[in-house]
Parts: sequence; structure tokens; C-alpha cells
Amino acid sequence: MKKKILTFILLAMLVFSFSLSSFATGNDNIAPLRIVDEEGNPVLGLSVEGAYTYLYSNADGLTDIDIAVATDSDTVDFSKPVPVTVTNPISKEKATYKCRLHSNYETRLVWTKETPEESVTKKQEKVEFRVVDQNGDPVKNVRFVLPPQQMLLPTNQDGKTWYFGEPFEKQWVTYYWQDSQKQEQYDKTLVTIRDWHLENGKMHITYQVNV
Repeated sequence: MKKKILTFILLAMLVFSFSLSSFATGNDNIAPLRIVDEEGNPVLGLSVEGAYTYLYSNADGLTDIDIAVATDSDTVDFSKPVPVTVTNPISKEKATYKCRLHSNYETRLVWTKETPEESVTKKQEKVEFRVVDQNGDPVKNVRFVLPPQQMLLPTNQDGKTWYFGEPFEKQWVTYYWQDSQKQEQYDKTLVTIRDWHLENGKMHITYQVNV
């Protein structure tokens, strides 16, 4: 039991670190990225090898990279191109870009493959999570953690994300968001997801948060 509690605490700390802005760290090794599709629309849910702040790109396509980690080097040289590997965590498709990065402004990457949201639509077995605010409006970039320590894609512009893992009984689901003052907030609730919830892909769970 103590091991489970410790695991949850460590995971919560990890998620909290993912939600902080890299610009607030003062780390000059961190380069912000914005990932878009060929039409310039932000791509949600992509993972970047060597990411610092975010596990997945958010609803605005924003993520970042720790260049020292990505290049396995103690010396960071922004004048030289750096390989950046981006992965769709659902389809497992990858793309590697070689580009010059910057610590003070965004580097834009164009993703030409299937997006994570497109990959999710192909899954028949899933449960939809949706987050709305006190006025009923969707809340984007909410980050869910479900057992066993699975982080979902951030909620999209419609406040939606999806779970497509194994069924589970009475487990804590924790979700993190920022309020209107950009302060980190979180809440948790006990959730049960059974086989029949997943089978038709039509189950919806809605959460209301104050922003």
C-alpha cells in the first residue's frame, strides 16, 4: 500500500512539472516548439524526444525540447542544426527534423503524417472524457492520469480526450488544469471502466472545473 501511495505522489509531481511553462525555468537549454499540420493547424498529442515541460504537444501545438538531453551533450550550441524526433504515441509513426532551435522564440515544425486525434478516431474501444468550465464551455489542455499511470492526450479545443486502455475497477482518475490566473489546479475522482463501457466507444464522462 505504501508503495502504491509513493508511486502516485511521484507521478503527481511529474505531471505537475509537465504543466509548468519552460519560460519560467530560466533554463537556456530549453527550446519552445510549435507543431502544426500542412495547413498550419496546431497538432495535439505528439511527443518529442527530449521534451522538457510537456509529455505531449497541447491543443495549441506547443511543446518544447531540452537540447542538452536531445543531443546527449553538456554543451548547447544554438548555431548548429539539431535533430528533433517527433512521435505519434498512438500510431507510433515518427518524423525526424533537423533544424536550428532557439531558446527565446518558437521553432515551427510541420507534421505531415496521421495526427494522434485521427489515430484515436480509428479506435473502436474507448471512453470519452470531456471537461467544461463553470459556464459549460470546453476547457482545453486538461491533463488526465489514469491507472496504471497512463497519461491521456491533453483535452482538445472541444475539451475532449479519450481512454482506450484496459478496463479497471474503482481507480482514482486525477486531472490537472490551469485557472484564469494561470495557477495549477487538480482534482480526482473514483472511476470504474468496464469492458462494455469500452466496446461501443459511446460512453462519455464529463467533468466541470472552475477556471
